[in-house]
Amino acid sequence: AGSGQLAPGTTGAMADRVGAAAVAGISEALDALSSGDPATARTILDGVLNDSPARIDARVLRARCHRALGDLSAARLDLETAFDGETWIEVHASGAMSGILLKSHEEQLNTLLGDGMGLLIAIQLEAGELDLARQTLLDAQATLGAGPHLAAAEARLLRAAGETAEGW
Repeated sequence: AGSGQLAPGTTGAMADRVGAAAVAGISEALDALSSGDPATARTILDGVLNDSPARIDARVLRARCHRALGDLSAARLDLETAFDGETWIEVHASGAMSGILLKSHEEQLNTLLGDGMGLLIAIQLEAGELDLARQTLLDAQATLGAGPHLAAAEARLLRAAGETAEGW
């Protein structure tokens, strides 16, 4: 695990168990979220993040749960934590999702990061932070390239800026 990936004091076989438990927890949370139960998904992800606080995937999913439950400030906090500094860029560049070092997860990671960035931009727009949303979009596009979540975020940004013709 990289720096900050696991709770302090986690080593060796314990780290393997924590990683496996996190993957299982995220899978269970995805099932709950897909079944329309964001409260249960959030509770599961709380446990995952308690043991593995730097899991970007769990943090973005929990932000989706918070949003579904109407708690935009908690959603924003999770997204800002997930995308704080260079950590998420390093994870993205390595093709590794929060310590899962399988190259096959790169596409899933790109989708997850695009989804998370799109959600953060939407929250910034809802808060009336047009300039911050524009900068977040530019940073995300520079790192992730174009994608459906960022294209949708760009359209929302253009509409919010009054550029309705360009936003369609």
